[in-house]
Amino acid sequence: MDVATVTAAQLTDRAHAERWFECISAEYESLTDPDWDAFRDGFAARAQAESFPATNVEAFVAHVEATATSPLEAIAELADRSRHAEALQLFEQATAQRFVGDWESYLDWWHNGWDGAEDTWPGFAERFRAYAPLEHLALADHVLAYALSQPDKAAALVHYGITSPAVEEPATHEPSAPSEPSGEAALSDKELAVAALSDEELDGLLDAIHTQVMAELTGKLPSLAEELGVPEDELLMLIEDNLSDVVFQELLAG
Repeated sequence: MDVATVTAAQLTDRAHAERWFECISAEYESLTDPDWDAFRDGFAARAQAESFPATNVEAFVAHVEATATSPLEAIAELADRSRHAEALQLFEQATAQRFVGDWESYLDWWHNGWDGAEDTWPGFAERFRAYAPLEHLALADHVLAYALSQPDKAAALVHYGITSPAVEEPATHEPSAPSEPSGEAALSDKELAVAALSDEELDGLLDAIHTQVMAELTGKLPSLAEELGVPEDELLMLIEDNLSDVVFQELLAG
């Protein structure tokens, strides 16, 4: 049984987990045909009737659809009442060993946490999600989804400070003298104009653009956070961390 699927709904205690597994079993047993779409829709309605928040259902469904080759087969394991004790044990173990701390500390904890080998990726991904603090579970899912979307997962994880032997250290060499730009490599008029600015002028422009960009993003923050399933404060932190490149590109494009 997959611990990541057992904990996918982001429940916080055993009593809720027991009701959750019972809800899964009841809906699975009610199916007249083995159809994932029918189960998903029926389960959403049943969970709502049992007073489970929609966020629990959405997180669970999104995980199953993203990770299971056959979603209904993954559900069948949890729906098997004879295995509820096993599921609850996995749930309690995962809940007890979740990391306690902020998101940055959690990423630091995983530094050198994966050896970069493809055959060990499933185990790493399961542990990375299972140990994540519940309040940062959506961010953990985002990190794993981002890595899976890239041709080199190990290199993608470096973006989050998670390194592995699979990622080569950049070679060191003596810097060569810069050559005169020509053709497509030549600086644009806008780039030349930016280069001619004094430090004070450049700082003023960057501050003004930063303020404008943040004002626009802040107005959209609630809807973006809801769409991505990320807490607003975490999303704001991610935006701030990556805003410098956006601001400079805005300056060159302006």
